Amino acid sequence: MYSFLNPNKNTRNSAILFFLLLSFSIGLTNIASAQQWGYVVFKDKGIHDNSFQNNFSAAAIERRFMQNIAWDERDVPVYEEYISLVEAYSDSTFGTSRWLNAAVVQASEMNWKRIANLPFVLEVEFLQEQSIIAAEFPTTNYLPSENFDYQVKEAKTQLDLLEPTQFSERELFGKNTVIALFDAGFTDADDVEQLSHLFKNNQIIETKDFLKKTEGVYSNSIHGTEVLTFLAGKNDSVQFGLATEATYLLARVTPNMGFFRFLNDVQWIQALEWADEKGASLVNSSLSFTNQLYERRDLNGRTCKISIAANTAMDKGILVVNAAGNELQNSWEIIGAPADAERILTVGSVNPTTGYISSFSSIGPTSDGRLKPDVCAPGELLYPEDDGDDNYKSIQGTSFATPLVCGFAACVRQLHPDWTTEKLWEEMRKSGSLYPFFDYAHGFGIPKASYFFFGEEEKPNVYSVQFSIDSLSCNNVLTISRRDTIEIEENYSSPVAFIQFIKATGEVFKYNVSRPQNKVIASIPAEEFKGCKLRVVYDRHFFEIPIPQP
Repeated sequence: MYSFLNPNKNTRNSAILFFLLLSFSIGLTNIASAQQWGYVVFKDKGIHDNSFQNNFSAAAIERRFMQNIAWDERDVPVYEEYISLVEAYSDSTFGTSRWLNAAVVQASEMNWKRIANLPFVLEVEFLQEQSIIAAEFPTTNYLPSENFDYQVKEAKTQLDLLEPTQFSERELFGKNTVIALFDAGFTDADDVEQLSHLFKNNQIIETKDFLKKTEGVYSNSIHGTEVLTFLAGKNDSVQFGLATEATYLLARVTPNMGFFRFLNDVQWIQALEWADEKGASLVNSSLSFTNQLYERRDLNGRTCKISIAANTAMDKGILVVNAAGNELQNSWEIIGAPADAERILTVGSVNPTTGYISSFSSIGPTSDGRLKPDVCAPGELLYPEDDGDDNYKSIQGTSFATPLVCGFAACVRQLHPDWTTEKLWEEMRKSGSLYPFFDYAHGFGIPKASYFFFGEEEKPNVYSVQFSIDSLSCNNVLTISRRDTIEIEENYSSPVAFIQFIKATGEVFKYNVSRPQNKVIASIPAEEFKGCKLRVVYDRHFFEIPIPQP
């Protein structure tokens, strides 16, 4: 009734009330948004002595001794007094990083200004908050088992591209190597046949959940169990991973899905420092952080804190082996972090039958133009069903190519315990099937175990290098003798216009060429091999490929 008698007054009061409620709501939103998470980076480590070395296990100290790695400031914990003073201005804290010399806290805008002005604070860096996120690890794809008639013998051969018998014949299974595995959980890993030997032989030396701050990790996600299988799994008939005799640290560092996505790289860094203290010499990380945290331009190996930490690991004698990601068919397309870090092994996926890139495997280069991935391995694999009947399901992802390479590296580490981590990294890349050639899909190719067992005197007089030019749909074999003949077997889908050999000076070689069937044989003086390139001319475009020296 009142509204009918004086409608303007009623409308006016309602508008005022709505405005007040809206203003109050905006005020609450501003207060909430003012609570910001971020890094507080300190100028130094404060007062300390050598007692911090007590935080490191015997295995960690031995790793440093074997590689002649000196203690430095990065080994010292963040100064407790600095943390206490920052906490006085903080609403929440989320731990520290000794490598970054930083604490992660939440504070209001006013308190962030106060924190930034503290005399021992070098800088502050805010974290971009995300509300709900998708899985951080590369997606696992399951294909219906009824579409396949797989036999045990097929599972036995899925690792053949890596030449695993070269290791097994020499009883190299990663013994005396500590591997840390970072994932989203390890559901039932302690209750599946293919991993039972790890628990029987006490090869799981420690576990930690960095989300809940507990030791329990055998839940939350099956993904880590799958990854561990391709690192260390075996049953009576099949070896799924190469490092079946290594010892393991298991760390849960990320949820399947959830809030506070922006803190997951902090947990990854904390887990890496924990692995350092516990004596790991290899880290397997089948995780990929992309547009939930970063922009493409950040993937330069120097911007993302997680990538900075991954690079630091090599200084401490640890090699990080990380998945490239499964983004090729998505808008992101390229590798994620920390796969962009320079001194880690970034792993792409190939089909185990063809040896060529999987349709999902993320590609390089990094945003600053560096080669990534470094190597590749089969990532379309058969995984054992837990029914005791030798049944398998198809599983796909760079997540599973990565542990194969990590296990490979553990076998090489057992073979060469005196090698530095940088030497191991270099030799793993050189063992690639394409080396010294590379591309941004396969890196240097698939690591070959035979590389580590043939000395110079054992190498054949003639060797082949396989290369491809995608735009030509060709696949060639280049054979170089130790004398004076270069032989190229042509396998082009359509013939090229012509082939040239180019001197280091850019001049074209004058040589005698014959074309028996589909081969080109060119006689070139051995002294002119140095700096020689192969030029293939096709459809008014030419491609130049360096020729390795015999």
